[in-house]
Amino acid sequence: MKVIITSTPEVELELINFVCEILSASIGPISFQKAEPVNSRMLKREVEKYSTPQSIEVLTSDELFSICSINRDANNLEDQDFLVLLTSIKTPEDWLSFSNGDIRDFVV
Repeated sequence: MKVIITSTPEVELELINFVCEILSASIGPISFQKAEPVNSRMLKREVEKYSTPQSIEVLTSDELFSICSINRDANNLEDQDFLVLLTSIKTPEDWLSFSNGDIRDFVV
């Protein structure tokens, strides 16, 4: 099983590296890999209210899952791969983490 760790553009790459390093320290059947976040320009085209990483404080879960889809396409992920999106952007519900279930996308 492969788990890809990525983020929204405002998250520093060091955090992605740190999370992958910690998770990869455990021996087992799960492989953790990092992926570069998609850039702000690409997100602007797909998520209407996204302009710059600093300008966004809240996105809906659907908008965050759109960002997951953009990451899946940009990184050529397989359907069976899991994607974890690290973000500092809040949801209206103020959820800490959530998943869309059937597509294997997680937002933290």
